[in-house]
Parts: sequence; structure tokens; C-alpha cells
Amino acid sequence: MPVQAIAGKRSAKLWMVPFAALLIVAAIVVPPLVSLNRLHSRIAESISRAIGRPVRMSSIKLRLLPRPGFEIADFVVEEDPSFGAEPILRSAQVIASVRLLPLWRGRLEIARIAFDEPSVNLVRNREGRWNFDTLLSQAAQIPKAPTGERHPGGMPRFPYIDASNARINFKSGDEKLPFSFFNADLAVWLENPGEWRIEFAAQPVRTDLSLDLANTGIFRLVGSLRHAAALRDMPMQLHAEWANAPLGQLSKIITGSDADWRGQLDAAADITGSIEHASVKLTAIGQRIHRVEFAPRTPLNINITCRANFTRAGLLLDELTCLSPAGEGHLLLTGSVHASATASDPHLVLELNHLPVSWALDGLRLLRAGFGGALDTAGTINGSFTYASPDGAAENNSPPQLRGQATVDQLAIAGSAPQKPLALPTLHFVWNPEAPQQLRRERPLPAPSAHPDELLLEPFVIGSPAAAGPAEPTPALKLPSAITVSGAFSSNGFSIHLGGESRLPELVALGKQFGIFPHLPVDFGTQGTADLDLNVLGPWMLPVSEQPAAPASLNGTLRLRNAQLSSDFLAQPLQIPTAQAVFSANEINWAASGMIYGPLHADGTLAYPAFCTVPTGCAHQFSLHLATLDADTAQIALLGAQRQGEIIQRLLDRLRNLNQTSPAWPRLTGSVQIGTLTIQSLTVKELTAAVAVEGHAFELKSATGRALDGQLHASGALVVSDHTPHYQIDARIDDANARSVAGLFAENWGPGSISLSTSLKAAGFEQKALLSSAAGAFHWDWDKGALPASASLVTARNSSNLNPLSRFDEWTAEGVIANQTLHLQKSQVVRPTGLSALSGTITFARELDLSTGDTANQSKITGTLQRPLIENTTRAAPDAPTPK
Repeated sequence: MPVQAIAGKRSAKLWMVPFAALLIVAAIVVPPLVSLNRLHSRIAESISRAIGRPVRMSSIKLRLLPRPGFEIADFVVEEDPSFGAEPILRSAQVIASVRLLPLWRGRLEIARIAFDEPSVNLVRNREGRWNFDTLLSQAAQIPKAPTGERHPGGMPRFPYIDASNARINFKSGDEKLPFSFFNADLAVWLENPGEWRIEFAAQPVRTDLSLDLANTGIFRLVGSLRHAAALRDMPMQLHAEWANAPLGQLSKIITGSDADWRGQLDAAADITGSIEHASVKLTAIGQRIHRVEFAPRTPLNINITCRANFTRAGLLLDELTCLSPAGEGHLLLTGSVHASATASDPHLVLELNHLPVSWALDGLRLLRAGFGGALDTAGTINGSFTYASPDGAAENNSPPQLRGQATVDQLAIAGSAPQKPLALPTLHFVWNPEAPQQLRRERPLPAPSAHPDELLLEPFVIGSPAAAGPAEPTPALKLPSAITVSGAFSSNGFSIHLGGESRLPELVALGKQFGIFPHLPVDFGTQGTADLDLNVLGPWMLPVSEQPAAPASLNGTLRLRNAQLSSDFLAQPLQIPTAQAVFSANEINWAASGMIYGPLHADGTLAYPAFCTVPTGCAHQFSLHLATLDADTAQIALLGAQRQGEIIQRLLDRLRNLNQTSPAWPRLTGSVQIGTLTIQSLTVKELTAAVAVEGHAFELKSATGRALDGQLHASGALVVSDHTPHYQIDARIDDANARSVAGLFAENWGPGSISLSTSLKAAGFEQKALLSSAAGAFHWDWDKGALPASASLVTARNSSNLNPLSRFDEWTAEGVIANQTLHLQKSQVVRPTGLSALSGTITFARELDLSTGDTANQSKITGTLQRPLIENTTRAAPDAPTPK
């Protein structure tokens, strides 16, 4: 090749570099300089004519990179006034890219329209028409070549339309619905002449709830629509799926509240035909389904496949077939149904073929919180139910009725507490409006049924009549007595009647397993029988509210005989010869007579709410009556102490361990009546006390009685703070006999009556700590009293005035208690000869250190109250000189 040719090519290549750079600079610099304002209205009018709706935009700019096109700001498509005033589409930015080859030939053709974060409102009016119906019809009337057509001839190609991060809202007339799609991606293009392809993916949400968008699953729709004169006639082939949808979030989206279901749902639907007539196939797969508070050992998995033909006129589902395999059996639903409220000729048949009872139990657990969490079941269910108008009654618009029957064969129930399964006879369920009246006994349901129909459980008997004599305890769930069970079930709730006689432990075990007696804080031991006449009532699903509702309620009576009750907070079992409980919707009331608690014998009542909504537990109201009670006997009964004087130590030991293993008492408040209470040498008659117990805190709200020939009043409390018990005691005794008070200490202080009051605080575990920390105030009035006479040190004349306490009309004193001592701050003694002031102290050991304030006859009193010692501390005056 000649050198000149090679040099020419190199020179051409060198010129291409600055030329390309010039084009890039032009693509960046020129578009902002080119104004399209004069084309603004023409472009808006062109788009408006194409879609049949007014269009607004704030500005339009030219862009060359990365592809020639236009940037449109604040793009708005107005709504048809018949559907509302809010725009159907609003996008802050729209980019319309043009095709290069048609542009080179002088023809503007849009290749792609991209919407960034648009907001779309889809509205359905009262006539059932959608606001986008006319948009599709308008687009179908304009001849377009397929989007990917390489040789369209002279026909413009349909642009590729996509939207990213869109929000799609739904409205019914002027009302905006709470259902929306967030983070939606949409793509629409013309695949073939007259056939549009659609791809859509979004997250379903409810705008009236707070949802975790990461856990709502992804809804996808792909398919095609073909040209037709109206939207309802467009042939379609669509596939929709909702993948990885958590059941908790799904229930919140559909119902507005969390149904407390957990697990994953994958649902898919295939629709072919048109909106007027379509074939539908639906599959739903649920995995690891359970309630939030209960995870079964074997997760519940559900697989449902449904097929049907849909006709828009009358909203008819025809040739419906839904199949759900379950174990070795299945559920099969067939027939047809009108979704229209005016239609009255549905015909549905539900077949249960070898359906495992365990599968049905898992379904009940989804509906009923805490139902049979530890139960295992065996057996199968077979039956058939038909929902249709009575024969020949469809023409008379008679309401459809549900009829059918089912049997449960070889039913066995095993729980965690008993060791052996409970084998039940064959159960018969009947749903027949013409069932005999004796089967349709009154059963108050939580809400009235829409129809008089009820699914009736025919009566059956568990166990056999009890043999004579005491029954031997057994861990088996087989009941040695007879309980008759019957029930009624409607769409709103259930009612189960239990009647007959049963061993108490087995009855309680069954009640706990089935949620009839949940959270019992006591154990009924291995003995006792029960006569019961109970109705268990409740709805299938509880209403969602801020205030929890009872899962079920009991109505009726329960009578106990020879029962034994024990609990962690009781030192020994409580024997109950007879007791009766009356159950109502709001409260449970017990009455027991002749209760035996160790050496104690009492009668009592107990009432508490049937369902408690307080997190810390509701208070139990009680009353207790004892003819006699000895404190040493009480310590053995309450704390299991075995020696006299041990009650304090056992109580302190429990307090010392209150944050470790010491069992707490339930919340109790009520009254105690004791005919005679003996506390060592103190006897209290006709004692009535109001007390409250909660956990490890005890409160004596008030107590009155007769003691020491006077009237006793007291109150107090025990509160634990910083792992130390703190005591507060307020006591008062009026007109007590002084000799009786002294008798408490086996002493004699003399005659008279004493009225004494004190307010005392103490803290600690040991007796030494309690005495040393005791502090408070006191006051007494001692009338017509005297201290015993004793040897005195007389050093002055008028010795009869040395001891002001030898005999007095009144001795009043008040002061403070500290350091195991009573400090007299204000005290005086009234005698016939006058008034004397006293000051000093009296120790807890009754040791005296008192002195009078009389300067003429000042004396000091020491010793004890039993043996006082008096010393004259006044110096004798010198004799006067004899006059001369």
C-alpha cells in the first residue's frame, strides 16, 4: 500500500476523535439551549387525543443522551368527570425516547415512555365500570404495529410503556379504599397485532394500617389482552401469583387485623377467556401454618386446587371443584354458586373422605387460641354436606339450607398429663333444620345465627357409671364415671353441654387440655369426684379489639365431693369435703363448708372473674370463717412450721427467698372472721379482719376485736424493698384491763384501765434486727392505776410523796420509740395531792429510768414496772438558827 494512502487513513482516524468529542459536547450543551415551549401545547394536545383524556405538563425538554427524546415534568392525566375529580395518573417525571431511524427520515416516533414514581388511581363506579376502560378502548382503535416489529412499513409502532416505583390506589366512586399497591413495576407493550402483553409486580398494602413492607409478599401478574370493542369483551390470558405472603400480614391486609396466624402462603391463579366468561384455576399452598402462640410438632400444610367457570352476569361460579388432600383422605367441594346477593339457587356439596381428626384439630387451633395445645388425636371423619335450596323451593326464593351428616370413627385423644389415651365412641354430627326438638335444646350462642340451622353433636357418653366404694387413683385418661356430651355449632359459635359425674383429676386434666379450665394455679390431687352441669359457649374467632376477650365462657354448676387442693403457695393440701361453683359469663363463685387445712377447720367463699384482662392478675374476693384459731396452730397450717415460735422464722425465710424460689400467692382480698383467736397468752374474741395478699406483700387493711377486756383496732402492711422486709403497724386498744395487760408478761402492775395506741415501723429478717430497727410513736392513758409497792431509799421527809406512781388517778404519756426504748416526751401523773410531771425512758424489757419534775420533792424511779425503786434526789434544807 502506498505510503500516502496509509498516511491518509491515519489522518482520517485522527479527525474522528475530535469529531466524536464535539458530538458529545453538543449533546450535553445544546439540549438546554433548545426551547420546546412553542411545542408544549401541541404535544399535550396530541397525547390527549391519543388517550381521550386531558393532559397537563409543566415543562418539556430535549435530551440527546443516552438516547434522543424528551423529558416531561409534572405530567398529569385528568380523570373522566363521571369517575371523580382526582387525576387518573400523576408523575413528577416522564421520559419519552424516540426511534432514531424514523427520526432520520423526518418522522417522530416514540419508542419508549418511562414513568418515574407515578401515582395511579383506579376507580370503579356504581355501574361496575372502571375508569381505564375507555383508555384501553381508545388505544385499541388506533392502528399500531407491534412494539418489536423491525419492518413496520408506514405504520407507527406501539411504544414500550413502563413505570417504576409506582403507587396504585383503588377507589369505589368517591371513596378511596385502604388497599393499594406500593413499589409497583409495570410494563406494557404490543406483542402482536391486536395483542398487548402486561407484566406487573408490586407489594400489596393497606394504607390505614402500619405494615412491614418487607413482609407483605410480592404480587405478580403476567399475561396478554387482545383487541375488543369493550374491556369486558377483551380475550385475556393472565397468570397471577402472590408469593411468600406471611399469613399474619395477609390477614391484616384482608381483614384489617392480625388473626395471629403464622406461616407462608403461595397462591396462583390462571384466567383464560374474558371478563364476561372466563375459566379460572386457583392453587394455594400454605406451609408451616400455626397460631402465633403455638407451634405444632407436625406443621400444618395445606394444598388447595380449585377450578371453575366464571360468568360476569350474576357473578356465577359454575362447575366448581376444589380439592384439598389431607393425610390419606381429602376434602372435596363441588357445585355452583352465585356471588350476587339476589341469587338464591346455590348448590354446593362438601365431601369429607377419611379426613384425619388431627387435621381438623389443627384447623380448630387456628381459630381458637390455646385450644388443645398438647393434645394428640387419632381417628377419621367421613361425611357429606349440601348447601342448596329445598327441593322445589328455588322458584319461591326460599333461602338455601345446609343439610348433611358426618361421623367420627375410632376417635382417641391423648394429652400430656394423663398417660393413656381416651377412647371415645363413634360421634355423630347432624345438620338438619327438621331435626327433632329434643336434639335442638336451647343453647345460647354468642350471636344469633343467620339461619336456624345448627350442626348438632348427638349426645354420647364418656366412661361408665362409677363402681361403689372409693376409686383407685389412675394416671389413665379413661373416666370411671359417666359424662354425657352434646353440642350445637353454628357459623357464629359453638355450645357444648357436659353433664354427669366424673373423677375430679381427670375432669380437670381434660378441661386444661381443651382450654375449659386454663391457667389453674392449683392442683386437685388424685382424689375427689365432681357432678357437673355445664355449658361451654364461645365464638369461633374472637373479635379484634384493644381489650382482650374471653375465648369461651362457662354457664352452670360444678359440685365437688372429697376434693383435695394443693399449690406451691400452700404448705400442705386443703381438704374440701363439699363445695359448689356457680359459673356465669363474668364471674365464678365458690362456696365450701367444713374445709380442713391441717389443724384448721373453716367455711369460706371465693369469687373471681371468669376472664382476667389485667396483666398482673385479677383479685380474688374471699371470705373465711373460723370458730377458733390458735396462732401456733396457724403457723403450722400456713407455713408448715413444726414448733411453737417458728412462724416468724418460717415467714422470714420465705421473704428472704422471695426473689429466688419462694412461691408467690395469688391476688387475694377479702375478710376473715375468727370467733376466738389465741396468740400465746393473748386472746382476741370476735375478730373481724379485712386483708389483702398479692405476691409476697401482705396488707392488714383493718382488724377489730375484743382483747384484754377492751376493744382492739389494728392495721398494717409488709412491703419488701431492696431485698429487705419493711413492716408498718398501727394498733390501738381501748379500755384494756391493766392487770390483763401485765399478765401478757406474767407480771402484776396494779389496777386500772389502759388505752394504748402506737404507730410502729421495723425492718429486717432476724429478731435482733427487728427490735433494733423498731421506731415510731406511742400514747397511753392509764386511769385509776398504781405500780406495786417496793423497798425505797428514803432520804427526806414526806416520803409518801416520793413515788407519784404508787397510786394515781391518771397517767398520760406520749413519746417516740427508738433503740428498743420508749422515750417519754410528754408525761404527767394526776394524783389527789396534785400533778407531777414525769420524764425518762422505759425499755422493751420494762426497765424504768424516770424522774419527776417537782423541785420540792424530786425523785428518781428505777427498777422495773414489776419492781419499781424510788430514790429522793432532793437535798434537805439546813436548819434555821435558834433566835437568841
